Amino acid sequence: MFSVDRLFSASQNVIELPNLKALILFCRYNPRDTSRFLQGLMLADDLKNEKDVVLYTKGTHITEDRIARLLKLTESYPDMVLKFRVKRSEQLIKSFKKMVGDDFKNLFSKKKNLKIYSQLFTNIVNKIDELLDEILTDENILLTLYKMRLCSEGATSKTAGFFYIHSINTALFSIGIANSGELKSVLDFSKQNFLDLIKAAILHNYGGLSQIDTIIKLPEKEQLPKYMEANRTGCYMLGSLNLGFEVMDAMRLVVDYFFGRKDFINRDDNTSKYANIIVVAEIYSRMLNGLFGDRQKPTYIVDQLNVKAFHKELNNDVVKAFTIGLNLKDIFDFYHEMELLVKECEWKYAVPYPMTGFKSPTIFVCKVFKADCPHLEHSVKAVTLLKPMGGLEEGKYSRCLKATPKLLEFYASHYEEIKEATVEKAKKK
Repeated sequence: MFSVDRLFSASQNVIELPNLKALILFCRYNPRDTSRFLQGLMLADDLKNEKDVVLYTKGTHITEDRIARLLKLTESYPDMVLKFRVKRSEQLIKSFKKMVGDDFKNLFSKKKNLKIYSQLFTNIVNKIDELLDEILTDENILLTLYKMRLCSEGATSKTAGFFYIHSINTALFSIGIANSGELKSVLDFSKQNFLDLIKAAILHNYGGLSQIDTIIKLPEKEQLPKYMEANRTGCYMLGSLNLGFEVMDAMRLVVDYFFGRKDFINRDDNTSKYANIIVVAEIYSRMLNGLFGDRQKPTYIVDQLNVKAFHKELNNDVVKAFTIGLNLKDIFDFYHEMELLVKECEWKYAVPYPMTGFKSPTIFVCKVFKADCPHLEHSVKAVTLLKPMGGLEEGKYSRCLKATPKLLEFYASHYEEIKEATVEKAKKK
């Protein structure tokens, strides 16, 4: 499989392909499916072999028949080296723009008609075409996206083929989050901000996609780290696109997040805003499509995003906006209530336990044993941790008698499906 960055290179008037295999992938040649073949390819220079013998002259159209002849020729002469210089024509660019544009529009159309996404995408229905057209007008970005598309198409693994779709999904979810009622006025994004957000989102995994066939073959636990390392390299590979400092820095922050960087989560500069949105969209899209793991349901993924936000590992405003945008109000209400109950403690020492997901906490404990607090249960240690968990270090913790009863009341009034035994067990601890 080719590296996406070496598949072809483009100058102002010419697209260069290093060999016949690259040409076959580039023009989507498949004798069993002629409808996919890329029309309008024309040689910008004479096609010569390594002995300088002219096989086809400048201006010759590259057709399926001519590729078939070249394949037969290379079968007879396997050491033959062919390098192609194709004219970067207006027709070719239009073909790329239509293919990539249709990829976006088809995915968006499918998603906006699903109940779970209808609200999230309501505010961008009238914007997406204009934003997309402006993005794809930049031919360098367009050619880069076409490279990513080809790399996905040419992947030997079916799973690898989903990573180009993942790029688009990440961009669509990002723009949906940024346009949500909860964030739109807070972000106060201009049209250029939205364009930069889309660029950073759609190109964030350029490096990973370039090596995806190799990455997928690694042991499962090594795949995601290797993918993120490749994405980091991809940021440097995209330096020639002149994307702007904010876009490039946002992509780097997205990668750095998965290596432990969290200092930008609550920052207010544009770069951090882009990165915080893209990180949430990326995690959701990746888990939804089962990339580096099993496919997960939207409710489960959003729940886990909220857990991370509660523990200050994701931007809380972004996660809230996404949760509400997906019509998951019950999950939003739950985490909102957790926040309110945490604030019941004037010292901010109350911690819900065990905070592992939707409806999971059964009590609140004091994380520092505030001995002079009138609401601290002194006589019983409610929780003993043998290792850090949910924001608590290893050790023993006492129950908060102010927040815990209110949590149980909230459960009883909102979630009838929670087994009575769970609540009773919590009361007896």
